Amino acid sequence: MLTIRAHGVPSHPDDASGTALSPAQHRLLTDPAPIRVCGAPTGSGKTYAFLQAAKRGELVLFVVPTQALAGDIEASARDQDIPIARWDGAQSAQLRANGLEPWIERKLELEHLKRDGGMVVTTPETLGAILLGRPQQQKEPQARAQLTLDDFQQVRHIVFDEAHTLTERAFGFLHFWAVLVLCWHRRDPANGLKLSLLSATHSNLFEGLCKSDDKEESYIPPDAVAFFDETIESKRGDALRMLHGDVDIEIGAGDVSSCIRQYASEPLMQGYRLLILYDSLKNLVGDVNALKDEFIKLGVQPDECFMINGQDRKSDGRALDGSGFEAGLIPEEKHRVILATSCIEAGVNIKNLRYAILDPGNDAAALLQRIGRVARGAVNGKIWLTCPDNQPSHWLRLAQFDGSHTIGEIFQLLAPLRNLRLDRAQRLGSAYWSMLKREQRSIYEGLLEAYSTLSAAKAPGGWLNSLHAQVAAVTNRRDHDRYVKWLKAVDHELIDLRGFAPSVRIQFADYPVIEYSQDWALKYLEAPDLPDEGDGVWRYRHPRNAYLLVQPKSVNVNLLCPDGNVFPGQYYPDLQKYAASIKGRAGGCRDERFLREAADFILATGILVRDTTYADSII
Repeated sequence: MLTIRAHGVPSHPDDASGTALSPAQHRLLTDPAPIRVCGAPTGSGKTYAFLQAAKRGELVLFVVPTQALAGDIEASARDQDIPIARWDGAQSAQLRANGLEPWIERKLELEHLKRDGGMVVTTPETLGAILLGRPQQQKEPQARAQLTLDDFQQVRHIVFDEAHTLTERAFGFLHFWAVLVLCWHRRDPANGLKLSLLSATHSNLFEGLCKSDDKEESYIPPDAVAFFDETIESKRGDALRMLHGDVDIEIGAGDVSSCIRQYASEPLMQGYRLLILYDSLKNLVGDVNALKDEFIKLGVQPDECFMINGQDRKSDGRALDGSGFEAGLIPEEKHRVILATSCIEAGVNIKNLRYAILDPGNDAAALLQRIGRVARGAVNGKIWLTCPDNQPSHWLRLAQFDGSHTIGEIFQLLAPLRNLRLDRAQRLGSAYWSMLKREQRSIYEGLLEAYSTLSAAKAPGGWLNSLHAQVAAVTNRRDHDRYVKWLKAVDHELIDLRGFAPSVRIQFADYPVIEYSQDWALKYLEAPDLPDEGDGVWRYRHPRNAYLLVQPKSVNVNLLCPDGNVFPGQYYPDLQKYAASIKGRAGGCRDERFLREAADFILATGILVRDTTYADSII
């Protein structure tokens, strides 16, 4: 058995506020570097430092990956009487329900915070919309607001929390903010804007910002970036703020349901909470009926079970399967069993949690985030790690480790925690800058000017810019229009910072209409058994689990090719075949160079453009 030793952080006096901060918290507020990449374990209080900055009158823009985390930070700020504005989809829906326009209200909120200080908590998508000028481009004139990048010049800190969730697709977006911060910081080094990237489990993405690229350099001066980690002491002591107690990790026998049957009684019969975390939402949904029976045997009633996942959290408080389980974002004190998926990895904190049964996740970062949910503070905890049929490398490394070890030793054992493809990230980042040239020409030109002051290297954007230039010279109208259609679709893909799949609205029985991933629905659900009412909603007569397929279907997604042809969906998502089919038709074509370079661009970036003309439907 493996034990991760109890650990905590020492205090560092913060002269500016009088509040005892940890060394990393103090450095986040005082380090002169304009860009800071900070690693600190779960529960170490990375967010707290910036709440203190907001409390003393500074303006903080805090970017989080999920609406759940935005809501959690908003609640923490309000508990401390810290002025805060929340900008995300949930806020937009609430404002519209009250007859208010989101961008107008956000502009007013920001003006107030500029005067008095405070925090704006938002998501990458909302921040990206501001960059692309969406507040000024609303269809209805009364919904438009003059909310632009200039409004952020009084911001003291831009913070990306849970930064490990940013993938290759976000590289250009992140590079843009890094260049903007450096430009503004050089105008006023003492009071200039600073960019902080926070995570317990950083990927290698940010190192890529400081490394040159042999084709198109994506470059930030290394001396502008400070990489540092929190000071952690693996012991107990009155002088420490304890992050976690001792956590025992035992390799369980079998999958999640097997581990529940063998181990769930230990915490539940003692009156403790139990977190059960699945890698697969489909498996969780499929196990619900058996889980209900198992928990009742252990004295846990259905309304004491709480589900947190991307589907059930959008419901009306009921899980969507008729089990009687409750659902949402934050469990109440009465909930003894929490059934979750990977959505809780991004900063969701569950109080009084000592025990967990965990699937291992897609990589080491996911596993460490899950382990970090357990035994917060000074209490001890225990985790049973499931034994999947296909054992990932990070699971194998941890399974072979035993004895008592520090959290630092565990991180070293599992490194690299999240290893992204930097070559692809840089190509996507270059393409993102090119997209800005068409979406926001003035910002793009200002970006190039700022970039030229930082580096003598060629600015990103050249490859996709070259494809656009070649198409502009095409004289055949039909070919020109086909190429432009594909290029516009590429720009649309680049705007999507996280590669979300198309969604579909579904209603089960008398539950609310909820947005689902279309790919998930096509793969795991039977066809709707109620007629289409003309609003595009897939309607089902019974709860969700009645329609779950025993054997998942393959999802056929037709892809649009640069020449207007459609790549057949049965090969999706075979990138090599997709590119080869484009090159195969390019031979002898008058625009052969464009088509071959477009195919190489697809291989380099991984961008797959769906053909909406022949989109799959199960109705």
